[in-house]
Amino acid sequence: MKVEPIRLRLGSLLLVGACLSGPNRTIAQDAPRTDEPIAALVVKANAGDAEAQTNLGRAYESGQETPPDYVQAAYWLNRAADQGNADAEYELGELYISGQGVTQDYGQALSWHRKAAAQGNAAAQTSLGWLYENGNGVARDYVEASTWYSKAAEQGYAEAQDDLGALYMVGLGLPKDCRQAVIWYRKAADQGLAQAQDDLGKLYSGEDMLSNCLSDYGQAAIWFRKAAEQGISSAQFDLGNLYETGEGVPKDDVQAANWYHKAAVKADSVAAFDAQFKLGEAYQRGHGVPQDYIEAGYWYRRASDHGITKAQRKLGELFVTGRGVSQDFGEAVFWFRKAAEKSDADAQYYLGSMYSSGEGVKQNYGLAYYWADLAVLGKLGDVQPEKAIELRNTTASHLDGANLQQEQDQAQKWFMDHPTEADTQ
Repeated sequence: MKVEPIRLRLGSLLLVGACLSGPNRTIAQDAPRTDEPIAALVVKANAGDAEAQTNLGRAYESGQETPPDYVQAAYWLNRAADQGNADAEYELGELYISGQGVTQDYGQALSWHRKAAAQGNAAAQTSLGWLYENGNGVARDYVEASTWYSKAAEQGYAEAQDDLGALYMVGLGLPKDCRQAVIWYRKAADQGLAQAQDDLGKLYSGEDMLSNCLSDYGQAAIWFRKAAEQGISSAQFDLGNLYETGEGVPKDDVQAANWYHKAAVKADSVAAFDAQFKLGEAYQRGHGVPQDYIEAGYWYRRASDHGITKAQRKLGELFVTGRGVSQDFGEAVFWFRKAAEKSDADAQYYLGSMYSSGEGVKQNYGLAYYWADLAVLGKLGDVQPEKAIELRNTTASHLDGANLQQEQDQAQKWFMDHPTEADTQ
């Protein structure tokens, strides 16, 4: 099977504070297979038949009758492309994007996709739009991207319809128009494109944070389910979240845990890592699954290894109590520190407590005050503000005026340089 180039979706590339979809997606389809034996294709291809050359290139690309050979694929596609075969031009452009069989070269990709796009090849038009959208091989130009997406979308090409919807959603290259976004997302989603179904779900749930003009959790649940059933981990996570909160669907902790688990085991996106945390939380609380601290620790650990801040803090808590894991204050400090350094105020409080008590780390009232002060200034969750204030006051009593001022200054500097809320990871 052809290994498609991984391409970042619009939402993950724009610094707009929101993500319209999962982090990665592919645009191109698998190379079409031909029933004609390779031996017969070789004869025709050597005779100069451009269609046979294209099909031979695809056969080598997809591993038909033989393991994939991208060098041979590129050779035959190049011969067909030189004769003006649009499919070959497109396929060759894709190889230049992925660097399979040729040296990766976005300029060459742009050249070949432009040739194919000019002949009306919808896949090439979509790829050309992607190159303009991301500034690969050409200056970034959202207007030009929207032009090529529109050409392919009007031909019914689902990936282009989804990408056109994304441009309308954020207003790049086109006027911002969430209703037009819905129209194009829906066209792609109705063709079964899972990414578009997920994008529709995010739009209806208001998750993209760009517009709530069509907020409808019921519709969000419908489209998340369609995408989730196709294995899109971000949709599985979002559907689980709807079941947990009871928005758009009846509240159902069992269903929530079920969808979190599906996403968690895929471990292929930030949403999947968030699902690992949610699953750990479900096992810790016994929501939708039997209470099981060992399972909770397992999933918190997996999420923590992927950088999920809340999971790191929760894992630290388990190491303090010894529930589901062997009690280990040193490990607790390790995980509290990771979360604390990413602005998790609860973790900052716990880390301050460890420095104050000297458990898992050398006792240090200065650092205890520092982390307690950050916790007080931050946004606490499970920890009551009064407890953080008490810790700060208690540790302050162990410091002289100069040391106290130094720690206060350090805390203020850190607080000014960092976000006040823990990041989503």
